[in-house]
Amino acid sequence: MPESWGLAFSAARFLDDQWLPFIRAGYSEGGAALMRRSLAAGLGVRIDGRDVAAIALAWGDPSDATLRDQTTLEAFYRWQVNDVLAITPSAQVIRDPALSPDEDRILVLGLRARKAL
Repeated sequence: MPESWGLAFSAARFLDDQWLPFIRAGYSEGGAALMRRSLAAGLGVRIDGRDVAAIALAWGDPSDATLRDQTTLEAFYRWQVNDVLAITPSAQVIRDPALSPDEDRILVLGLRARKAL
């Protein structure tokens, strides 16, 4: 494994207890991370007091210079099942996917779960 290091930044904060702007950025040196630089920003809105619907746009510059930059548009809904469990279905459209050079766009459907301790 090549020697690598990286930095990540993430910020999110509810405004007026309803709107959730967020931003994430990352930088890495070395070949361990897929992306050398990445930037994502989005906006969520609280639904029914607990759930969050959001949309985000992201850009990534691959560590491998032979791969192309990719752009991702994601929409998700975070369903707060109870005080400790959240389930989040999502859909992503990736333009110029770095690891699929023969594709112009791909659709990725996801399902995440988060449990608070």
